[in-house]
Amino acid sequence: MQETANFMSRNGVTMPLMISSTGEAWGERPFDKDDAHALFTSEWLGTDEKGDRLSWSRKGHDGLCAASKGERFDALRKHQAWAIEKGLILINPRDSEYFKMSQEGNY
Repeated sequence: MQETANFMSRNGVTMPLMISSTGEAWGERPFDKDDAHALFTSEWLGTDEKGDRLSWSRKGHDGLCAASKGERFDALRKHQAWAIEKGLILINPRDSEYFKMSQEGNY
């Protein structure tokens, strides 16, 4: 997500330092890889039947349900397509789960 965060920052995306109880944003800070992870996880991976964000972990954690292998693959495929559309090159190591799944068609 670091490359995604760098792209977003270069394009003027920032995060507020604080949000008041009325929803007013105060100050700003750079958009970072944790922000990218949170944003694109909710966008691509989705939520469970209770509306809670799915977890990338295989067993779930912090009260979040684990996404299935297929859901994780689909989310990564969506992010890759988004990046290609923006002209952003994402590194896909040969030893990554995503690379192996896309080569094997086993998702």
